[in-house]
Amino acid sequence: MIDVEPQSAAFNVLAIVQDGRLAYEALLLLASFKANTPGFQGKVFLAEPQPGKRWNRDPRLKSDGIREMLESMGATFLPFENKVFGQSYPHGNKIEALAALPDQPFLFLDTDTLIVGDLGQVSFDFTRPSASMRRWRQQSAVRSRLERGRTRPISMLSLSCSAPTGACALAFVLGW
Repeated sequence: MIDVEPQSAAFNVLAIVQDGRLAYEALLLLASFKANTPGFQGKVFLAEPQPGKRWNRDPRLKSDGIREMLESMGATFLPFENKVFGQSYPHGNKIEALAALPDQPFLFLDTDTLIVGDLGQVSFDFTRPSASMRRWRQQSAVRSRLERGRTRPISMLSLSCSAPTGACALAFVLGW
């Protein structure tokens, strides 16, 4: 359930970044996030897949200029290894990046998300995760292959523009 009261617990934000289009989208995401969520107390993690046998080329962000701009807007780069996916299914980065996160509540945002309202005014309930069970069952085999000792439930959340905050986003809330 989503309230429109100010959020009480700090949370982090996660997005995936790699060379190419996602790097430019990450710039827009962070610029809109920073401009519209001024009191944010958490960290913004940009998970970055590392080169390895699952990639035909190095997927990391190559532009030092873009990297510096993202860091100047508060991004913390979070390297992670692809153990299951990679080049063959880059959307799997969203799953594999979870293993690199600290054990704290977080909000997953795709890099093509623009924040147009203060997400600090949205009360996310990280204690009640939910998901499309059909999709979650399909991904359960993947989760077990990630070799992690803890379980991280996923909660899919679609925010729409609404008064009084005007917050708009399409995002996944991931938490425990």
